[in-house]
Amino acid sequence: MSTPATPSSRPSSAQTLGAAFAAACTLRNDRIFLADADGRFSGTAAALKSEQVAAGLHARGLSAGGRVAFLARPGALHTLVWFSVVRLGGIATNLHLLETPERLAETIAWLEADLVIYDAEFSDLAARLAERAGKARFVPLADIARSDAVGALPILDAGAADDPVAIVLSSGSTGRPKGVVHTHASALASIQAGIDLYKDIDPNDSVLVCIGTSFGGWCNVVIPFVGAGTRLVFQRRFEPQAFLSGLADERITIAPLVPTMWRMVLAAQPENYDLSSVRLAFMSGEMASRADVENIHNRICRQVRAAYLSTEGACGCGVVLDEDQFLADGGTPAGRALENVGIRIVAPDGGIDASLPAGQTGEIVLRGTSLASDYWKDPERTTERFQDGWWRSGDTGYLTEDGRLVVSGRTDHVINSGGVKIQAEDIEAALMQHPKIRQAAVIGVPDPKWGERAEAFVVVADRSIDTAAISSWCQQMQLAPMKFLKTVHVVEQLPTGPTGKLCRPALLSRHKEFS
Repeated sequence: MSTPATPSSRPSSAQTLGAAFAAACTLRNDRIFLADADGRFSGTAAALKSEQVAAGLHARGLSAGGRVAFLARPGALHTLVWFSVVRLGGIATNLHLLETPERLAETIAWLEADLVIYDAEFSDLAARLAERAGKARFVPLADIARSDAVGALPILDAGAADDPVAIVLSSGSTGRPKGVVHTHASALASIQAGIDLYKDIDPNDSVLVCIGTSFGGWCNVVIPFVGAGTRLVFQRRFEPQAFLSGLADERITIAPLVPTMWRMVLAAQPENYDLSSVRLAFMSGEMASRADVENIHNRICRQVRAAYLSTEGACGCGVVLDEDQFLADGGTPAGRALENVGIRIVAPDGGIDASLPAGQTGEIVLRGTSLASDYWKDPERTTERFQDGWWRSGDTGYLTEDGRLVVSGRTDHVINSGGVKIQAEDIEAALMQHPKIRQAAVIGVPDPKWGERAEAFVVVADRSIDTAAISSWCQQMQLAPMKFLKTVHVVEQLPTGPTGKLCRPALLSRHKEFS
């Protein structure tokens, strides 16, 4: 006979992320652990609910190695269920909410998801996806979290250190996204590194999370703060005034955003809010500027930290820059690597053992304790990017004489717009399907609000087509909204280099002519 799931006295393995969650619940005890506008869980309540959810998932057929995809915004319940999947031995993936239904269906099938758990907000989308997403069963988040789940409690928090716990999706900018596979070992290492990354976080800290679940930044914030036993407060959407109110009302101590979001917060008159509890303003996801740091330092809080992080490297491959490096007179801000992080600069087309000398720009190659294991179902990319314990980032930069890192750009054609990575070739492919476009090239250009924006240069066969029609075409081609063009330039020809290939740097010069 089945019995209601109750808290287990079974000891947890210290080698699993689920065990870290269970330990954090115990640490929080009766204090609030996870909170949002819809409810709050103390540590004790989160532990009980997690085991109930795990029992319910087990009753639905989920077992170790099973894959669960989420269509959900940031929230306390989503986070609790996400960790419950991990405790059961499942592999969790947060889907991109900005992608088209067609791309989402392809991704769910590619993941071979057993379950897709969705917010009520996405009920209509889930119904459409269920018709084309392979074997996956679609279940509302509210049903999974019902407190009357019954069944024998399965074994929790087991597994080996190298078992996968999450497939974290890159932006879906090149059709199917990259699936970055993190294990128990890399996630636990990210927790340990996160304590340093976020300036000695402990259970007395609290963090306000409005980063979209589908971004690598969600894992790089939520996993370390959960592991450290801090209080996490979630907002489903980012809105500057609501974010400021949340900081004040919840007495938040650490506030992480991408620089684009911080610029919006600064424009929302932060002086009108009591932000005295905030001890650290944190930013990553795109390049920060001196002006960003200076404004946050003067108007939000005195401690400001920018970090160079990645989905593949998580927190344990981080490089950090504090406010003094931005505010010092002269020079380019250079970041220090966290403990146990290895950095090399190599030629983009060279081997990882041939390090370039200090001051010479090349591809950034990283090594650290939280490095992902591989790319899901992509052995070719895995071999290309993960080499002998190092990861080729695709970013460019150089090391100073004292070993600090300066990040300068990308080796590929990724456009970083508000922390969302957009592949230029994806938009170009859509443009080239227009019958009146002969050639197309897309570049990222500086933007005061978004950091970068995508602009297109096209050669047309018929001048009767206008730029508004070209932009509209991209939407008709079912590109995700983040890839829509705001500016299109019609030109006579595209610049090429000595080998006849497109010369993108020359397009940046052309952009200045049009500005």
